Amino acid sequence: MRLQLVPMFIVLVVGCVHAQDPNFTKGAPNGLAWRGLSFEEKAMMLVGFKQGVFAALHPSYTGNLPSCPTIVDAAKWDGAGTIDDLLRAINKFYESATNIALPITVAVVYSLMKGNRASNRELDQYRTQALKAFVN
Repeated sequence: MRLQLVPMFIVLVVGCVHAQDPNFTKGAPNGLAWRGLSFEEKAMMLVGFKQGVFAALHPSYTGNLPSCPTIVDAAKWDGAGTIDDLLRAINKFYESATNIALPITVAVVYSLMKGNRASNRELDQYRTQALKAFVN
């Protein structure tokens, strides 16, 4: 009896490991997740999608200013640490009053550059060029 339970236990454990959160389909939020969001969260999600489209169309959003000549790709996200690290970096970026007028996408690119160990000179160059492109 005990030996018969071992294979069943293994199947259950493997099934649990591969089970997916019902709010996600293949890693993407689905209708169940949408239903659980507040109005404000839904609005911010839509703004995020819109910003993603802008990122695809506007070179400065994707880090293509001369001081950040490559697009923001999966490797840059993976190299920048956790989401918590990125949130802290963006919060720090906006502690400077000068940066408040810059779009969030600029703060994200800047924080990704920083997380991927860009030099202070590269970071300053990117921020200066972003200020010229968006504020001045």
